[in-house]
Amino acid sequence: MATVTRALVLWLVLWLVPDPAQAQTASERIVAGRTAYESLDYDAAIVELEAALRVSSISPSERARALETLAFALTVLDRESDARDRLRQLFALDPYYEVREPTGSPIIQSLVDRVRSEVVTDAALVPDLSVRLELPSSARADRPVTTRVHLRGEGASRVAEVRIRHRGATEIDWASSSATADGTGFVVEVPPLGRVEPLELYAEARDAEGRLLARSSGPLAPSVLEVSEGSGGGGGGENVLESWWLWTIVGVVVVGAGIGIGVGASSDGQAPSGTLPPGRVVLP
Repeated sequence: MATVTRALVLWLVLWLVPDPAQAQTASERIVAGRTAYESLDYDAAIVELEAALRVSSISPSERARALETLAFALTVLDRESDARDRLRQLFALDPYYEVREPTGSPIIQSLVDRVRSEVVTDAALVPDLSVRLELPSSARADRPVTTRVHLRGEGASRVAEVRIRHRGATEIDWASSSATADGTGFVVEVPPLGRVEPLELYAEARDAEGRLLARSSGPLAPSVLEVSEGSGGGGGGENVLESWWLWTIVGVVVVGAGIGIGVGASSDGQAPSGTLPPGRVVLP
């Protein structure tokens, strides 16, 4: 009986006592790990970041941030093989993830470039090139979405193509739409989503050889645009047949025309009383 009781107690401890790795959120662990890294406490950074990766609720973007800083700390401690493994995991999530080491270490940057080249061959990231995606305030499910892309930095002269990657929030694969230059930036018409759910987007700038130079956000943390139910009007802007101002004008014109005709037809020059009560106009 004592053995059974001890086994029961052990089972309760394992199930009811929270896992230390789950005691803090992944985000909190990552912040602690990055703070430790910037304080040159690399061992503590590794402990915190490994704990963050064990949190079951960690998001893809949080996982990428943890792997990024973990690779930095491992490189500084001359654990290049482990650092390469973390970078490969990072680039498996997003081959073009923009790695940002706070000190600008050329050793770490060199390792990042070497590992990335093993995963993807069309990356030529330009640090001084920024891509900004401008979205409308809202979108309709049955209408295209007009977006704009702005480039800044010396690397802008190398850009030969701008594309928008887009998908519904419940979709896995990304679709792509090309941009057209208009003198002040690039304009992209994203096709209608066709249903009510958030629309996820990010922009890419590529050179003449098709290599990626820079992005706005990315697949792990895209820009999000809320999509409302379509009105059936088609095209962009307000459906003219639904516009209150149109029917107000039509109503006024119809009433005015009716009064004019009545006056012209009356022999004594007085407007007929008509069938509507005085002071009351019913619009369509």
